[in-house]
Amino acid sequence: MSGQAPPPYLLLFEQIPRGYTQLPTLPRTALVEKLHNAIQSSRFVLLSAPSEYGKTTVMNLFILRYTAVHCIPISFYTPDVIANELVATHGLDVLQKSCQLPQDVGKDQLVVFMLDDAQSKFEDKSFWNSLIEALISATGECTLCHLGDTYTRERLSCKFTRDDFLLGNEEAIGLFYYPGIENDNRVPKQLESPELRDLIFRECNGHVGALTTVVKELCRVSRRGFKKSVEDVISFYKSDQLPKYIPCFSGWHMQPTPKLKSFLSKYLTGGLDCGPEWSGEDKECFTSLKAAGILTGSENSNIEFTCRLAERYYTKEIFPNRGVENPSSLHGLIRKVIGSMSMSFIERTITPTYEFPLTTNSFLAQVMTGIALWTLPSCPICPDVSPTFPHAAHRIGDEFDFYVGADLCWGIDVRLNGEETDIVEARLSTTEMNTSTLPVTDFVVVDIRGTKTGGLENIPRTPNRVTVVFKLTDFSRCRCVFGESEGSELIHLQW
Repeated sequence: MSGQAPPPYLLLFEQIPRGYTQLPTLPRTALVEKLHNAIQSSRFVLLSAPSEYGKTTVMNLFILRYTAVHCIPISFYTPDVIANELVATHGLDVLQKSCQLPQDVGKDQLVVFMLDDAQSKFEDKSFWNSLIEALISATGECTLCHLGDTYTRERLSCKFTRDDFLLGNEEAIGLFYYPGIENDNRVPKQLESPELRDLIFRECNGHVGALTTVVKELCRVSRRGFKKSVEDVISFYKSDQLPKYIPCFSGWHMQPTPKLKSFLSKYLTGGLDCGPEWSGEDKECFTSLKAAGILTGSENSNIEFTCRLAERYYTKEIFPNRGVENPSSLHGLIRKVIGSMSMSFIERTITPTYEFPLTTNSFLAQVMTGIALWTLPSCPICPDVSPTFPHAAHRIGDEFDFYVGADLCWGIDVRLNGEETDIVEARLSTTEMNTSTLPVTDFVVVDIRGTKTGGLENIPRTPNRVTVVFKLTDFSRCRCVFGESEGSELIHLQW
C-alpha cells in the first residue's frame, strides 16, 4: 500500500553499483563506521576473519561511503607477480621505503591502500616485515589488509577478527529476505516462515557465506517448483539432501584433503584432545580449517565448528552413514530407525513364503544401519552386550542386541512375533540398571511382527516395548505402538 512505511529489513539495503559487490547488498553500516574509526587512529588495519565473512565487501562499501578518502584497492590474488611489484605500480615501494602518491591526491587527503587476498603472498616474508615494521611512517597513508587468520602479529594494535564480521540479527533478516538472486531479489513465499528463518539463523550463526549459500539454494528449489510449501522447504533443509547441494557449506570453503579428513574424523569421534601434544600435522590441519572458516578456537582450548551448518556438512562428508545429531529419546531413535528400513530388503528376505524368518539377523542388520544413521560418529554402537559383565554377581545373559553408548546409554533388543518378549522385558525391568557394571539409562524391546491384516489386536502395551506390525505382502509401511500408548503411529519405510 502506497502510504505504508517499508518493512524494517528493507531499510538495511543500499543499491551498490556493479563492479563492487553483488546487487543488492547489506550496507553493514556499523562495521564500515568501525573500520573508518580504526583507520583514523591506526596506520595499519588487519582484517583477519576467515574466508566468506565479507571482508572484500566491507572494503568496497568503505570506498562507496567515504568518498573523501582516496582508496587504492590492490588484489594480491595475482599469480607470478610478487607483492612489492603489485603495490609499486600504485606508487608504493615497500622494500625501498618510498611512496609516490598519485597527483590527484589532495594535500591533506587520507590515502588508504587496500590489500585484498593478502594471504596469497604470505611466502614473501621480507615484504611483510618491511611493511609492518618500517613503511607506516610519517607519510600519512594507511594500509588496510584483508588477510586470513594464518598471518597475524600480536604487536598489531588494530585487528578485525571473525567476531567483528558476524551478522547481527537485523542484518541477517535483511540478507534472508533479500539475498539478491537473479532478477527477483525477494525470497519466494515458501521461505517467509519465521520457523524456517529462525532455524537457519541458529544453524548459520551469523556466518555471511553460510547464510547466503543456504538461502540461494532454498530459493532455487522453491522457484523451480521442487518445494511448493513451507513444510517442504523445512523438510528439505533438515534432510541429508541439503549438504549435497551446498558447496562445502559456503561458496569458497575447502573440500577436505585426506589429511584434513583424518583430522576432522578424530575431532568428530572425540579422539582429539586440545593441548601441547598435538602433532605438527594436526596443527597444520587445524590452521587450514580455521582459516577456511570451518573451525574456531585454538589448539590449547576448546575447538568447535563455526556454525551448525558447517558441522552438518562435514559430518556427512566424513561419515556419510552417520547422523549429524543424537536423538533426544530412545523412542525417537526407534522411530527414525524404523523409517530408514528398506522395504525391498525386508521383502527379499521372506519371499517366497512371506513368513518371517526363524532368526532376526535380517532385521538386526537393518536396525544396526539405522542406529548408525541417526547417531553421531562419536556415539559407539556395541552389538550383543549384557547389562552385567561376566565377573558380576548376577549375569543375566546377552540381552541387548545393541548398546548405544556415549551420553545416551541405551539398550535395544529386537524380537520377532513376540518371541520371549515378556520374559526379556521382565528380566531387564528387574535388573538394577543404574548400579550394574554397564550404565543403562533406558532400554526397549522392539517386537517386529507380520500379520495377514496388519492389525493391532492383542498387542501388549508396556513401558519398555515398541511393537512394529507389518501387513504381510506390504512392507512399505507399518503400524507402531510405543510403550503404553493407546494409539499407534503409521511409519513409512524407505524403498
